[in-house]
Amino acid sequence: MISQVQWVIDQWRTVRDLLLTPLGTAVVIVVGAIIVGYAILVHPVAPEKRTQRVPLRAIMADAVAEGWDFTSDHSLQLLDIADAIRQAGADGELRIWGRNRKGDFDPLTLAEPLLLLPPEHWRDHQIDPMPLIGPYEDIDVCSYRPGGDRDRPYADLHVDRDEARHWLRTSAAKFKGRRTR
Repeated sequence: MISQVQWVIDQWRTVRDLLLTPLGTAVVIVVGAIIVGYAILVHPVAPEKRTQRVPLRAIMADAVAEGWDFTSDHSLQLLDIADAIRQAGADGELRIWGRNRKGDFDPLTLAEPLLLLPPEHWRDHQIDPMPLIGPYEDIDVCSYRPGGDRDRPYADLHVDRDEARHWLRTSAAKFKGRRTR
């Protein structure tokens, strides 16, 4: 056992003596650069993806480009997409932000920060479909609790643009045409 310990000590002294020479320092730098370069090549650090929040109304043009019909007399696809948004929000597949509604006074509501709505919010709340299209403002797009009180806790709903576009091309399509007249 002593001889093994002595061997390790001797090896360490040899390596230490080598590292203290200019050649040893250069070797350490080159080997270190190779290791770091390989690590970056194999496991690159992805740039942080910034969320580009846009009003929910803004993705309706993308939905039309994906074949959704919100204008013909026989289409109920506006209701379908409202259902799809709600389900995607409940599943956490589509992040939805909103402003805490401060009564019916829009300037107070617009001063509120956009908050990420938890998936549980969509258990009892729906998307009001009519303001998604037509002569409305972004603040008119809100979640509401069906029933007599028409509780509308969040307005000016937003989504991440890239996430919403991906969702429209994939999961949302299964809702298209669910309702018919």
